[in-house]
Amino acid sequence: MVDRDGIVIALLAAGAAAAQDAPLPREWNQAHGNAANTAFVDVEPLKTPPTERWRIESEQVLAGPVIAQARLFAVVRQDKRPRLLAVEPAGGELLASCELSLDGELVGIAANEGVAVIVATEGVQTLRLDGRALRVEKTIQSAFGGEPAFVGTNCLVAREGGAGLQTIDLATGRTTTLAPKGFGRAGLCLDDRIAGKAARTLAVLGIDAKADKLLLQRFPVTGAAPMKLGPVELLWSGPTFATPERTPFARLISVPGREGGEWCVWMDERRGGGLLRKDGYKPLDFAHAPAASKSRLFGFSSGGRLVQFDAADDSLTPIAEKSELRAGAQAGAPSIARDMLLLGNWALELGSKRVLWCIESIEADGPAIPAGDELLVIRTKSGALVGFGSGPREQVGRAGGAGAPGAPAAGPAAPVSTDLPGSKPGIVRSDGLFLAGTASGLEGGRWRIKPESGAPHELDADAVALVDDGREPRLLGEEHALFRAFWGVLTLRHAEALAGAFEKWREAKLPDECRRVLEEARRHGLPPARVDELLASLAAKSVAKGGATRKQCVEFENDAREASGKAMLRAARWCAARGAKSAATVLLARAIAASPAEPPDLLIAEEWLPADFPRAEEPETTVKSWMEWAEALLPSGATFATLDDSTLRRISVTKFAQGASFLQTRNILLLTKEHDRAVLGTLLLRGEATVRALQKLLGPSPDDLPAKAPLEVRLHKTRSDYLADLIIGSTPPEWSAGCYSPGDGISRFYSEQASAEEDPLNHTLQEVFAHELAHHYVDRRWVRERRGGGSGSYWMVEGFAEFVAGQALEIGRLGEKFDDATVQTIDRAAAAARAGKLLGTEYLLGLDSPRFHAELDGGTFGPVRLKHTFTDVLMDTRSVFYAQSTALTFFAMNRCENGRSIYRRWLEQVYSGKALVEPWKELGFRDSAALGRAFAEFLDGV
Repeated sequence: MVDRDGIVIALLAAGAAAAQDAPLPREWNQAHGNAANTAFVDVEPLKTPPTERWRIESEQVLAGPVIAQARLFAVVRQDKRPRLLAVEPAGGELLASCELSLDGELVGIAANEGVAVIVATEGVQTLRLDGRALRVEKTIQSAFGGEPAFVGTNCLVAREGGAGLQTIDLATGRTTTLAPKGFGRAGLCLDDRIAGKAARTLAVLGIDAKADKLLLQRFPVTGAAPMKLGPVELLWSGPTFATPERTPFARLISVPGREGGEWCVWMDERRGGGLLRKDGYKPLDFAHAPAASKSRLFGFSSGGRLVQFDAADDSLTPIAEKSELRAGAQAGAPSIARDMLLLGNWALELGSKRVLWCIESIEADGPAIPAGDELLVIRTKSGALVGFGSGPREQVGRAGGAGAPGAPAAGPAAPVSTDLPGSKPGIVRSDGLFLAGTASGLEGGRWRIKPESGAPHELDADAVALVDDGREPRLLGEEHALFRAFWGVLTLRHAEALAGAFEKWREAKLPDECRRVLEEARRHGLPPARVDELLASLAAKSVAKGGATRKQCVEFENDAREASGKAMLRAARWCAARGAKSAATVLLARAIAASPAEPPDLLIAEEWLPADFPRAEEPETTVKSWMEWAEALLPSGATFATLDDSTLRRISVTKFAQGASFLQTRNILLLTKEHDRAVLGTLLLRGEATVRALQKLLGPSPDDLPAKAPLEVRLHKTRSDYLADLIIGSTPPEWSAGCYSPGDGISRFYSEQASAEEDPLNHTLQEVFAHELAHHYVDRRWVRERRGGGSGSYWMVEGFAEFVAGQALEIGRLGEKFDDATVQTIDRAAAAARAGKLLGTEYLLGLDSPRFHAELDGGTFGPVRLKHTFTDVLMDTRSVFYAQSTALTFFAMNRCENGRSIYRRWLEQVYSGKALVEPWKELGFRDSAALGRAFAEFLDGV
């Protein structure tokens, strides 16, 4: 299920140009993913440990699976006969099954618009999914010798023996030769250049039999549907190490290289592949066809080493040796879902090189196939198709949450009501569901709702975002929840309006326009069954002109879009009137995108601007900027802050007096010299998640500290500015990436990260941010730090903050459990233990702050190899202290009986300046040595 909050605004615009922009593929509708982006699918990755949702057993999976229009197609052998299956990938429902009569041996499968294309050596058969039946549409008798591939609606198949690359018209069954003597699977380059101009090109392998040479040919794509190609250009020629007879499944992968666009050719498991360049052939050692992301190719070498090759500089970077893989992890075929590399039965986050999960019980046969947002399908060597999804988890404070700019939200969509807020009395829950009914208040801020249908039930205060008692709706929680409640309904209604436009275009018999609006409707959540129904109706029509005119269709579509835009505008005004001005702005932006011919006035949002939002000379420029900011900040509940006079006076003597933005969430006041909306939106979302998790983890303040005082944070752009920031006469430590000062109650950071290009999610910044916020929260919201003489237990002060930081990175995928033992800091502690570099248990427990700073310099060793994040790290005595303290915190809280309540009591004592006396006894150990042995055993198992 797609989270409709995450639809990119640009995708809402209509017009033929949108079809030419070729957005990144969301469906694995052919072998190896996509002709233009091999093994890459732009869906939300499944980053949680997968939950098996369904399983279909067979004697053997013969071809596929592939995904088209949210339907899975695969050819299996059952009762010794080949059968085509059509399956709903989220739940595994078998929609249809059909026995196949193949001419020759099966070669491959591809699918598009509800049609499965089955290629065998002596013929092609197309079958359409019509409701709950598969019916044969076309049978084409000929000799074929390669896997089918789709480029748009064009089905490409190579003839046997290099007799040419053909396109098949699925409506008529007619074949047309595109590239004589072409063989294998062609590759599409979306952003090529010919004669200095942007172009889409198709690369095809061929043979010059007379000269005994292998050829790489490039054709400009001059027509979309049906595909037409311009004059051929020879890009490369070389020895015939591959021929059509020997490698009919050869495929081409486009990558940006040293000389612009380059091509990697993959032959088979024995011959491997390499880059075809003007200056020669560069062989590459990959055991399977590599997965491509930008200029990088990923996969296992023939020796079982996981590697990354960058075509831009020819660098080959080892990621992991075979011996370093988790037990049960395969050296599998690669695939990529956005920022996650899948390797058969396990997953690696590309930026951080962190192992996210491994399904030891599965032996994959081929790549894991992303089947939708947080959905995977794996074919096994035993002949099963197995569907995986995310398991139940908490929804609050998820990193990269819904509505983040440019991407769908992590995780399944929130439930959607059929009613809009404001249409009836009721409650909007914090997850974005509107419950129509009668609401009444209870003690402690709790609420009781008697819905129109179903039994009455009670909700905690933090589970309610808005209450409408029929008189005046009151916004009690986050604007984002209100936005979700509106958008979940409005986007579906817009999808249905576009379906109506589809039917009008169908009357005019203009199939390309039909496909354009249907794709937009699908992205707005039009149910797959409805999409299939419309596509089937399109396939039944002739493409000859007639019926409605183009002008009538344009007017009908514009009217439908205008109606959607007006509904979204009404929702925006309703939100603004209740104080939800960020939600209102985003809804207005969606309204403008939904109705490009008659958009609402952009300047309506001028009255919704935050008081201190920076103004440009032109009002339109200001409002457009605010719309972009609102989209980025809405998930965290942040907006531009208006500072009081005393705060402004205090800031006037700092580096933030000029050129800074002031942003505020429920818990954080951020003064920032960094102005990248993507960085700030994610950082504030992560910070809010951290604070709210701390509230649950620690409970009420023993000191009765105020629970709503904002935590002031300063974010510098550069490290040098950060190190020059004054903290009551001193500056941040030279070695630090962030710090919290109890003296002035301010946390300080810098956004400039050396790893930002390699790790675009900025894990390092987010982890440091969460670490210092933990210090900040404990001191200002829980127990004020009292510096007792020689209290020791400094391991808890830093260990707890680092524990929160590491676990906070997992809140977005694992919920607020704080029980992941594979985070990097604990991984470092385990590596230090293997190197014999841990500090003595009693020594660690007795360290205070002065001794920490005086005694823990130097002692560098390594690099040591981490187990769950594939990287080598240098460590010193201080980094061992942090890692060991964090791991001991985790051990006490998650591996000891009543550990969390005991640890909270310890933390209160330590911050109150009191020493812990023989703390091991409270955990059930006789002495510190027994604690040390149990802790060492824990690290050995990490």
